[in-house]
Amino acid sequence: MGEIVNLRRVRKQRARADAAREAEQARLSHGRGKAERRQARAIIEAQARVLDGARVEDERHLREGVSGGVEDKTEL
Repeated sequence: MGEIVNLRRVRKQRARADAAREAEQARLSHGRGKAERRQARAIIEAQARVLDGARVEDERHLREGVSGGVEDKTEL
């Protein structure tokens, strides 16, 4: 004799699995959530602050108005 199965419970489990699958597809198609976007933006901004804080600038370039040693080549 087989195992006794509560059909109501099976239907609910199947519905939950279907809803989870649809939610996963929606997440993939609509991108990231607001919290994920905020977290990614915060990480990028923190990395930029660390990078800017570690920047060593050459005084000669500051006097000449050239940033990072890249010259303006639009006058050619």
